[in-house]
Amino acid sequence: MKARHGIAMLAAVLALAGCGGSGGTTKSVDYTSAASIAKAIDLGGFACTGWTPEPRAVGPKESGSCDHNGTPITVSTFASPDQMKSILDAFGALTAGGVSVQGDAWLVTLSDKAQATAIQKIVGGTVK
Repeated sequence: MKARHGIAMLAAVLALAGCGGSGGTTKSVDYTSAASIAKAIDLGGFACTGWTPEPRAVGPKESGSCDHNGTPITVSTFASPDQMKSILDAFGALTAGGVSVQGDAWLVTLSDKAQATAIQKIVGGTVK
């Protein structure tokens, strides 16, 4: 009986810890693709329409934007967590005032914390 209780407790802890790939909760998301993250956001019930890649973005491996009821959302992926940290350290002042949802090597940037929290519930990560 004690072993069964211990296993149930461990399962509950792991579920609460959110043990998912790349900090995400949506299992089918390719976190190395900005377009895939945007699609997961949209399919998760948070409108992210009109995906437009930004091939000239400086820093990210892939970047683009979509629209949420007239508000732009930028989604970027990076080659590694270290690269993302370096870019954020270098350009952080340029994005001051915005809100982001950050994963290991991906970033969703927008202007509203409530919207960021809604996106976090779909793809995981941390609201910053």
